[in-house]
Formats: sequence, structure tokens, C-alpha cells
Amino acid sequence: MQTDVGPAITNETPVSYAHVARYRYSSDVVDNDNFLRLAPYYEPHQIVQGYEITTRPYGGQVSYKDRFGNQVHRVRVSTHHRELVIAAVGRVDLVPWQLPDGDVPREIHPLIGQHMDFLGPTKLVNPDNLASFAAQLSGVTPWLVETVTSVVAWVHNNIEYRRGNTTVTTPAHEVLKLGSGVCQDQTHLAIAILRSLGTPCRYVGGIKTKQIGETHAWFEFLHPDIGWVPADCTTNVVGNTGVNLLKFAIGRDYTDTSPVSGTFVSQGKGTVDGVLNWANFNPVNQSIDDAINWFLTEQQTKKQEILP
Repeated sequence: MQTDVGPAITNETPVSYAHVARYRYSSDVVDNDNFLRLAPYYEPHQIVQGYEITTRPYGGQVSYKDRFGNQVHRVRVSTHHRELVIAAVGRVDLVPWQLPDGDVPREIHPLIGQHMDFLGPTKLVNPDNLASFAAQLSGVTPWLVETVTSVVAWVHNNIEYRRGNTTVTTPAHEVLKLGSGVCQDQTHLAIAILRSLGTPCRYVGGIKTKQIGETHAWFEFLHPDIGWVPADCTTNVVGNTGVNLLKFAIGRDYTDTSPVSGTFVSQGKGTVDGVLNWANFNPVNQSIDDAINWFLTEQQTKKQEILP
């Protein structure tokens, strides 16, 4: 569940964020190796002021940028444990997104060769599977923003937001058949439709700045005049996203942007025991300890709410 924490902010805005996740294991883990994409993405609309990522127990950490420019932190915990907490805090200045007036033809971009990664198929997004549907949906409009807007609106209105009937491995064409899914599924479907029409699109993972809860997904399409433009099927918004989205990572689909991925060595099984994200519209830096204590308080409150 996500909770609204305030109205949209329209000016350049300092935002402090936190992400905390806890994993529990039925037997001792002797090695836990994770790749974390929880650092804010560097771009003109998101000015990174600083961040910190850590685990409890602590682990050895190295960081690097992947092929898409995402800051990846690899953390390896080699002390025996049955619980792992991953925490990230940071601060950015978000510059409002506002799409300029007018539209441009939906034509081959002169720099499209540099963005073939965001046109081709993946296991989760295969444009060929949706080519006929995309052609019917787009009609005869020659305009780029108009096409993207109609696709986003169609997905928003026809793919019901529903948890539980898809997974992180559900491909876009299956989402269309199901007629429901979460933000990740809506995003994959919109990307597949637009790529089949020749529009480069990239998947984005991050959080909503107005909500407390899970991570969020949206996409960006390539505009020949202004570059990558955000679009969110969940809220049915194209371009004019203001400062409502905080970006962690970009990629071809969810697989490239997963906030946490990795392996562990144990005779037991592991489960996710809670994930929370939040963003606060103020310039105060949040400490790792503050974030973890907030997470523990929220988890205890949830347990009390479900007691008979």
C-alpha cells in the first residue's frame, strides 16, 4: 500500500529519499552477493547532492557504472547471518519536467543508431509480438507526442492496476492478454507498443516522490528536439511529470534496472520481509540509522494492525 504524503511541488525542489528492505533466511547464509541500483541517476532534471548505501551486516562494497550509466553498488556479505537489511538514503534537487507546446513528426530520429538498445526486443519486451495491435492503436497520426499520449492513455484505461497476477518475468504480450498488472507491466506494454512503431523507449525504475511504499516504474521516449521525455502509464501523464518521479536506473526493461539482484549461499530459503521507500520534500539529509529505525517502526505498526 502507498500513502499520499502531500501535493505536487512545482518549483525546483530538494528531495531526501530512503529505501530500506529486509530479507530473512531459514538457515545461516555464509555468502550474500548483491548488485544494488539504489543510487539516484545523474541527469539535468535530477541534480544529485549525495547518497549512501549500506547493508546490515556490513559487507565489502565496490561501485561502478553499467552500460546505461546506472550507478551500481556490489555488496558482498561474508559473515554468517539469517537477516540482511539493505538501506539507501540520499538527496537530490529535482527540476520540474514540462513538455513544450507543439508536436514533432513521428519519423526516424537522426541519432537512432545510437539508441538501438531501446528499439530492439528483450525477453520481457518484444515489439514484434505487438506490431499488429500497435498499428491499429496508433491509427494514422503522424505526430510523436500525440502517439505516445494515446498509447499511455490506452494502457492506463485498459490495463487494470492489480497486484498478484503477474511477476517480474511476465512479458508485455502476456500483460495485454491478462488485461491487468502493476506499474512494471503497464510500462513494459507501452514500451513494446511504441518500439514496434519505431520510437526508442527506455524503462525507468525509481520511486514516486508523493508516496510511501514500493518502488515505481515508468518509461522515457526519445524526442528529436529535447531528448528523453518521461511518461507514466499509472498516472496517465506524458512529459509534464513535474518533480513527482525520482529516478534510480534506466534500461531496456526491468531486468536492467532491478533495484536489488544477487545470490546467496545457504542450506535454507530466503524471503523478503518488507520493503519501504519514501521521499520527503525538504533539504535535510536522512541518515542510514534514521531510515532503518523508520522502517522498523513501520513494520511493527503493520504487525499490530493485523493482530486480531
